[in-house]
Amino acid sequence: MPPALDYAGRNRRPPRYPVNVCLSLAYTLLHLQTVSACQSAGIDPQLGLYHRPAIGRESMASDLIETLRPAIDLWVWEQLQQATI
Repeated sequence: MPPALDYAGRNRRPPRYPVNVCLSLAYTLLHLQTVSACQSAGIDPQLGLYHRPAIGRESMASDLIETLRPAIDLWVWEQLQQATI
């Protein structure tokens, strides 16, 4: 990451650095889109395989976005490198 961003590693809840804010926002937006896609396809987004079912957690959506996390990481990194965000 660019030195000006003062990135000290991944953290969350709440994210403390601009990089973590961008990553958390991107993951949240992707998660919401995945929940919507599951519901549109008639799939219960709460029934997951890798993420244990929990009240209020869409485990299936969490499972599905795991494969997309590297693409999100790369996209955020590129946006920060280009000073787009």
